[in-house]
Amino acid sequence: MLILEGYDELSSELQIGDQSIFARIIKGKELPKLTVLVTSRPSANRNLYQLCRIRAKCQYIEVVGFSKKKIREYVELAFEHNLQLKERFNLYINHRPHIRSMMYVPINCAIVVALFKEHKGKPPQTLTEIYTALTNTLLQRHEQKTKEKTPVGMPHTVLKKLYSDLVGTIQDPAGLAGSLYSRGIICQSVRDKVQERVDLTIKEKARVLINAVEAQVTTDPSMFQVFMEVLKEEPSLSTIVERMSVSTVTSSKMTCFEGLSSTTLSQLQSVARLAYQGTLNDQLIFHDVQDNIESLGLIQKVPQLYSTSSPKASYNFIHKTLQEFLTAWYVSSLPTSEQRDFVEDSLTKPNMAMTVRFMAGLTKFQTSPENMDALADIVISLETTDEQRLIENLHWMFETQNPTFIQRLMGYKDFIQRLMGNKEQTFKGSYTTRLNPFDLHVLGYCIANSSTLWSVNLEYCHLTDECMRMLFLVEDGKAFDHITSFNLTGSTITASMASLLGMMLKENNTVKKLDLEGCELQPEGLEEVIKGVQVNTKLETLDLSNNTIDNKRASCLAHALKHNTTLSELRLRGCSLSDEAICELSGGLKWCKLKKLDLSCNPFGDQGAKGLADVLKDHPTLEELDVRGCEEMSDDGVQYLMDAMMSNTRVKMLTLDENYEHLIVPQELATCEAWGVVLLLIGCMVGPPACGLVPRLSPSLVSFLDRVGDNGSPLGNPILSVFRTGDMPQTHHQGGP
Repeated sequence: MLILEGYDELSSELQIGDQSIFARIIKGKELPKLTVLVTSRPSANRNLYQLCRIRAKCQYIEVVGFSKKKIREYVELAFEHNLQLKERFNLYINHRPHIRSMMYVPINCAIVVALFKEHKGKPPQTLTEIYTALTNTLLQRHEQKTKEKTPVGMPHTVLKKLYSDLVGTIQDPAGLAGSLYSRGIICQSVRDKVQERVDLTIKEKARVLINAVEAQVTTDPSMFQVFMEVLKEEPSLSTIVERMSVSTVTSSKMTCFEGLSSTTLSQLQSVARLAYQGTLNDQLIFHDVQDNIESLGLIQKVPQLYSTSSPKASYNFIHKTLQEFLTAWYVSSLPTSEQRDFVEDSLTKPNMAMTVRFMAGLTKFQTSPENMDALADIVISLETTDEQRLIENLHWMFETQNPTFIQRLMGYKDFIQRLMGNKEQTFKGSYTTRLNPFDLHVLGYCIANSSTLWSVNLEYCHLTDECMRMLFLVEDGKAFDHITSFNLTGSTITASMASLLGMMLKENNTVKKLDLEGCELQPEGLEEVIKGVQVNTKLETLDLSNNTIDNKRASCLAHALKHNTTLSELRLRGCSLSDEAICELSGGLKWCKLKKLDLSCNPFGDQGAKGLADVLKDHPTLEELDVRGCEEMSDDGVQYLMDAMMSNTRVKMLTLDENYEHLIVPQELATCEAWGVVLLLIGCMVGPPACGLVPRLSPSLVSFLDRVGDNGSPLGNPILSVFRTGDMPQTHHQGGP
C-alpha cells in the first residue's frame, strides 16, 4: 500500500499533469498492482475525482467530518467544568447556524470552542474572523511568555517609513501644526515651538511635529486616522496621500492584532512574508527561518525522520489553513494594484481558493462603483466552467460580510450570468457537486442579497437535513424572497426537510416552479409539502414524479387542489397511483385550475380512467392529459377518456402509448375540423375510421410524425397516428421519442 496524504498540497501540475508520477500512480499507469490510499481537502476533489474515474477499481469516499452528535459530544466535553459557559456557547451557535455549519470540520470546531473559552463569550462570525482571532490569541500568549507588552497598534516598519518621508516633504510646518493642534493630535507646547522658534529650519520643525505625532499614535492608535484626515487637507502633501492610503490599509489590518508590541508585529510581518513566498512556490517546508519567529506559535519544527547533511532545522506552519490566512493578510497590505494582480492570478488555481477567500474577509473591499466594477472583472475574468469554482466565488463574496457590496455586485445581470456560467441566471449544481451545510448557508446569503438570481437548481446534490436548514433559515428566510424556480430532483428529502419545504411554501410569495422528482418523499413528508401547496398563492408548476403517493396522500392532494388557485401544471409520473388513489384525486381535480396533468407510468386501470373521464368531460381549464405507460388500463379505459374528449372542446392533447388493439376513434373526432384536438397514439393499433384519416395529413404533419416515431419508420400501418385539426404544438411530451 502507498499512502499519499495531502494530495491538495501538490501543485496543479503534480496533481493531474501527464508527467506527474503521483497522477500516474493514482490512475494505475505506474505500479498498477499497488493499493493506493489518497487523502485530500475538498479544494482538489475535482482533479482527484477525474483520476479515480480512470482507474479500473476505485472507491471514492467523502469524509464529511463531525456529525451533529459528535459536535454535541465535543462541546459537552469541552465545557464539562463550566456549565454556564456551555449554555452561552449553545445559545451562540443556535443563533448563528453558519458558525455551527463550520464546526462539521473538526479543526474549525476545536478553534471555535477554544476561542469562545479564551474570549469569554466574544466569538468570531466568519472564517476570516476565526483565524484572525486564532492568530491574535497565539500572539498574545507569546507576549505573555516574553513579558513584552508595549502597545503600538500599528505596523512599526510602515509607520517609520511614512514618518521619514513626511519629514522631507512638509513645506509649511507652522500651518500643519495649527491643524494638528486643533484636532487634538499635538499639544500646545509643540504647536508653539514649531510656530514661534525662528532658529529651527523647516526640516527640523517638521521632525518636531512628526516625533510628537508618532508619540501620540503609539499611545492612541485611533489618532492615526485623524492624522490622515489632516494630511489630506494640506495641498502641499497631496503627492504622498496615495502612499498614506496604503499605510491606512495596512494599519486597519493591524487593528486585528491590537495591543501587540512593535517587536511582535515585526516578527509577524516576517512570518506572513514567509507564508506568502511559500504559497507562491507551493512550499510547505521551510529551512531559512529566523530564529526569533518560532516562539510566536505559528510555525513548528518538522521532526527529522532521517539523517541529513544540512545543519538547518526544517519548519512548517501549524496548519496549512493558517499559512493561507497569513498569506492573505500579507497580500492585503500590498498596494491595491498588486492585490488585484494576485487575485486575478489565483482565481484559476484550486489550491489558492482559501487564500482568496481570506483576502476578501480581510480587505472588505469598498463599494464605490469603480472598485466594484474592478472587483467584478477580477472575480469573473474567466467563465465559470465548474461547480467548485462557482461555490468558491460565492464563498469569496460571503466572506466580505458586506451586504451593500454584494447587493450592488449581484445587481448586474451580466455578472450573474457569467458568475453562474449560464444565461438562465440559475445556480446549478450536479451529481458531482458536494455541498456541505456551510456551502448552503453561503448560497442562501448571496441569494438573499441578489435581485437578479431567479432560479436554484440543486438536482442530485446529495443534500442533508442541515444543508436544507442552512438554505431556508439564512437571513430569516430571505433567500427565497425573489426565487421563482427551485429544483431538488434526485435529492433524498427526509421528513424534517419536507417540513421546511412545506413551511417555505406557506410563507413564500415568489416560487412558481417546484421540482421534487425522485426525492424519495416519505408519506409524512409528502403530506407536509401538500399542506404548503394548499395555502400557497404563487406556485404554478409542481413535479412530484417518482415519489410514491398512497391513497391517503392522494386524498390530501385532492383537498389541496380544491383550495389552490394558481397551480396550472401537475406532474405525477410514476407515483404508484392506484385506481382508488386516482378516484380520490379526481375529486379535487374537478375544482382546480390545472391546464396540464401528467399521470403517466402509474398502475391504475379502467376504474381510475373512468374517474378521470368524469373530470375530463366538463373540466373548465384542463388542456393536456398524459396517461402513457399506464399498463393496467385496457381498451375500455382508454375509450372512456376518448369519449370524454367529445364533451370538452378545451382539451387539446391526450397522450397514449400502449398497444390498444381494438381502439375506436369516434367519427366526429376523426373528421370534424372544429375540435382543435391533438391525440397522440404512440404505438397504437387503431381501427376505422381512424386509418382513413392518415392520407389526409398535411406534409408538415407527416414530417412531424417521422420525427416522433419510436422506431424511425415512415408513416405506415400501424406505427403511429396523430389526429388533429388546428395548430400543431412544437413539442408534445417529454421523456421519450
